[in-house]
Amino acid sequence: METSIAFFPKGSDFHLEAVERDDIHGALTLVVTSTTTVASCPECGQLSKRYHSRYWRTVADLPWAEYSVKVRVGLRKWHCRTAGCRRRVFCERLATITRPHWRRTARLAARQHHLAVAL
Repeated sequence: METSIAFFPKGSDFHLEAVERDDIHGALTLVVTSTTTVASCPECGQLSKRYHSRYWRTVADLPWAEYSVKVRVGLRKWHCRTAGCRRRVFCERLATITRPHWRRTARLAARQHHLAVAL
């Protein structure tokens, strides 16, 4: 069974862990984890291989059939090894999928915007 997910950009390091179906609420949740082994500090640009911890982020996506879809992503936090960098710990970003602090994907936001304009 193929466990990569087409929702994420080609070449990205994400692994589909599970698909949870809730028939009572009509919801699907895709549980995805990051498998990247190195990340770049957004402040200084230095690559880091020093893993700090993991955190979970949930974003809503376009519905599928009669199900609402949520993507629960396990992202990694990293230590910045540069001595002069203001950021000691930084998180992975989902830049092509959503924006910081958003609770929905960019494609859901675009669809909602187009629908609002049409109405």
